Amino acid sequence: LAQSAPTATPAAPVRLSAAQELEKFCRVCVVDNGEKVEEFLPSRLDKKVGAQTYRFCADRCRKAFDQNSKKYLIEKS
Repeated sequence: LAQSAPTATPAAPVRLSAAQELEKFCRVCVVDNGEKVEEFLPSRLDKKVGAQTYRFCADRCRKAFDQNSKKYLIEKS
């Protein structure tokens, strides 16, 4: 009798927290417009605040964050 190879159980999808999910998008666009812009997030615009890195789609969004960062900070739960 030929034994069949054991079948691998598919791994459960990785669940991201709300904060981790939002890290993929331009934070200013999410807060101000409800848009999830992720097509082009140049790393030169990244801003690190504590352990959190914020990413932006354009210079204008980075400037908006710099002018009022408290508005855009991700609350850790």
